[in-house]
Amino acid sequence: MIPGSSVVMTSNYDAHQAPGFQLNEGSSRSLTNNVTDICEEQPDAVILLNDGDPFVASSSSMIPASSVVMMLNDDAPQASGSQLIEESSWSLMENNRDITEIIEKLAEEIDESRVSYFNISRKHIWESARLTMSMKSFCPSKRIDVKFMDDLGASEGAIDSGGPRREFLTLLMENLIQGALFVGPDEAKFLNFNSRSMQNDDYFYAGVAIALSIVHGGPGPQLISPSLFKALMTNPEATVISVEEVTDPMLCTNLQRLASGDYDAFNNIESIIDMAGTFAVIKDHKTARKVALDTPHWYCLGRNRSAFERFKEGLNTLGVLETMQENPSSFSKVMCHQPQQFTYCSFSSLMEPELNLPGSSKRNTENLVLSFWRTLLTEIEVWNSMKDENDLTKWNYFYQNDKLSDIMKLSLYQHHNEKSHEIQTPIE
Repeated sequence: MIPGSSVVMTSNYDAHQAPGFQLNEGSSRSLTNNVTDICEEQPDAVILLNDGDPFVASSSSMIPASSVVMMLNDDAPQASGSQLIEESSWSLMENNRDITEIIEKLAEEIDESRVSYFNISRKHIWESARLTMSMKSFCPSKRIDVKFMDDLGASEGAIDSGGPRREFLTLLMENLIQGALFVGPDEAKFLNFNSRSMQNDDYFYAGVAIALSIVHGGPGPQLISPSLFKALMTNPEATVISVEEVTDPMLCTNLQRLASGDYDAFNNIESIIDMAGTFAVIKDHKTARKVALDTPHWYCLGRNRSAFERFKEGLNTLGVLETMQENPSSFSKVMCHQPQQFTYCSFSSLMEPELNLPGSSKRNTENLVLSFWRTLLTEIEVWNSMKDENDLTKWNYFYQNDKLSDIMKLSLYQHHNEKSHEIQTPIE
């Protein structure tokens, strides 16, 4: 960073064209004039393009007005070029689309006339799902039909009009995130490298499972570490990992000691630092701190890079990863931990009752049922404020673990036997 200089973040810059063109709109001309004024006042103003190539501009330089994103004045906190480029790229990708709208657009790829059958054992959710996803006949764009098997291998018999599918996808996300493929606290999981899982290509199928769940009306994992999510949205090299995010408690403690100037901690983790490629002769506190801050990146992302790449490939099933990268803020609610408080409004917004015509006897009964239902939600909200966990256990599982509030809405099928999973007995 040049002292006293201004920084102009730009995008949509074509390196093969001259950096200037004729403007037609007044707003565009105004933006370009602002940039030109900076160049006149400070001849050494640094221009950072979102392709990562900075150059020093002069007052005669012209910049496409459509490429100007933001300007940082001298009073703004100074950051490195790589940090500015990373933050700029992140903001450029966001277009504030509603997550429900995005998911519905992805779901248009589902072919309702074709079916992928999942025969699922409740005691082996991941193994059953992975077996189906690895079959040559499996196609993620087909409609999902789920049959749960009991301990004897017989189908439970429910017709899948949405309920069994949502239950399966919810259990699949829960089983996947708590399995051996991920490691770390429940609110911030990283990929956990395992050679056997890598040989079986489990990381790829984990990505497929998450993409499948999101598009087919299930939940997202909502437990991915924000740092892992950012690495997926941008690239691992540009992602900063803090010492506190290291999932191994002993290594985390030693790195914290090393960063604080306790050089004896270096001996405890010398082999790990050597493998990480961050080894250095500890001469002073600055060197020790650099080693301590560089090692977490290797531990959380670098050593798992092959698994990370396969996970990304699986996650791009049905175009999910590509859509995520275009809407990172919206999808962070689906992928990362989002604490949710049970409220009357938040829970009732999930339900869309289908009612009979006003004035009919059925409508009068429905109104009474809805009155009782809403009263129950109000009482549960009061229980929640009193933190009576015994009364809220089942409700919190549905509301938090089902994870549908930010993605899809639920429907109450009161008048359709097939939709409510009621099987009519044929008349003999």
